[in-house]
Amino acid sequence: MVMKKKGESSVFTIIIWGAILLITGFLVIAFFGRGFSRSTEFFDEKIEHFGDCDDDNVFNGDDRCPCLSSQGFFSEKVKLWGCPEETKTENEAADEEKRCTPQQCKKTEEKRKEAKEEEKKESKADITISRFGATKNFQDGKYREDLQQKTESIVPLEVVISNIGEENVEKRIMVSVKVCNPQKILCIPKKMTVQGTSIGQDGLPIESLDKGRSQGLLFFIELGTEGDACDGAGARDCIIEISATSDLQEKEVKNNRKEINAILTSQQWVSSLFENIKTIHIKAQDDEPGTYPIHQLCKGYIGRSDLLGYCPAGDSCEGDFHSDESPGWKYHGCWAVISEKQELLGKEGISECGETLSPTGFVINQLEPTPIKREGQVGYYSDDDDKNPEKLLTPQFTWKATVEGSLLCSDNAESKIIRKGFEELKNDNWILCNPLVEGKIAKLVNDREFLCRNNQWYKR
Repeated sequence: MVMKKKGESSVFTIIIWGAILLITGFLVIAFFGRGFSRSTEFFDEKIEHFGDCDDDNVFNGDDRCPCLSSQGFFSEKVKLWGCPEETKTENEAADEEKRCTPQQCKKTEEKRKEAKEEEKKESKADITISRFGATKNFQDGKYREDLQQKTESIVPLEVVISNIGEENVEKRIMVSVKVCNPQKILCIPKKMTVQGTSIGQDGLPIESLDKGRSQGLLFFIELGTEGDACDGAGARDCIIEISATSDLQEKEVKNNRKEINAILTSQQWVSSLFENIKTIHIKAQDDEPGTYPIHQLCKGYIGRSDLLGYCPAGDSCEGDFHSDESPGWKYHGCWAVISEKQELLGKEGISECGETLSPTGFVINQLEPTPIKREGQVGYYSDDDDKNPEKLLTPQFTWKATVEGSLLCSDNAESKIIRKGFEELKNDNWILCNPLVEGKIAKLVNDREFLCRNNQWYKR
């Protein structure tokens, strides 16, 4: 009898505690639900703050135009940070269409993803060059012209662009031309002229092209100029290549290009004048290999005040370069003097000194660091028999040209600065490639040619 009462008491207790917990739960939800919601909103806001809806590397929270990409070019006013350049006022930045909500931001992100997927999708359109040639002096697929001592050719060209695919082309097609050497190693983009108007090197646009349709273009290019492969004296041959490109993902792209051969004869060539440099100076520590800029350029001789065009060495090598005993005076090439600097207590100390000649045809470009090449018969020389400077000529040390221009060792660049008694070496000089001689050709002995393009020397 007693046991029965105890059992009834336990069940009753469980029911009472369950009711209390249920009521407590309702109270918690009633009193703290709003706070929980605010907490969730807080974290959502923080996540949204550090998002980048318009993909311009500016957080949404800092971006005054979070749904309009600035493309990296912000409005000049700092208070309109993240807005496109054309956004001029705060009212424009505050426009609801430009200030997007998280929902709008999500839609923008989805559209961007859809656009990227669309770009990857292979198009059923097929752009092809169905015809390409010149309207005169054109036979058997070749353009031929006797220039009769003219310096260039004005070539009239025609091209037909067709869409032989199953879809319309609704993206812009750009038609451009370049001139290449026969090996197609060096190609030069050419300006196109239509009805007397220069279009530039980017090419002619075709805004759209329906399937089964074609569009013809007539234009002119200048051939045998700007250092292209047909630029030079006498007879020259080159390749004229045309291309039609777009953002489409085409299955077949080989038919987007076509080429013709060109031959120019009896062409007059006018030599160009390049700035001459007699000596270059390189400087580094022998135990710190790496890439270094040329330390100094000199139109004359470095460290020899008794010679024409003197330039000071600027260190303890003053008077130690270009000595009378140097083998550099016996051979053709271009001077390179060397200071192997020493440091003592963080300051430059006494330098060891040496020199060499680089062979003609050797190039030191701005963008392509290279070890200093030595003329074989000269090798390396030091008036004081210093050994360490020679380490700066090893492959572990590479050198690049400075803003004055890339360097070519020429044997056909006459200079008035020459040591008396060594006039047979007056044509051996470094010459500079910079914007002043863009597109010009340097001719060396034995018909070697180098083109100056984009501040770099290229062997033709």
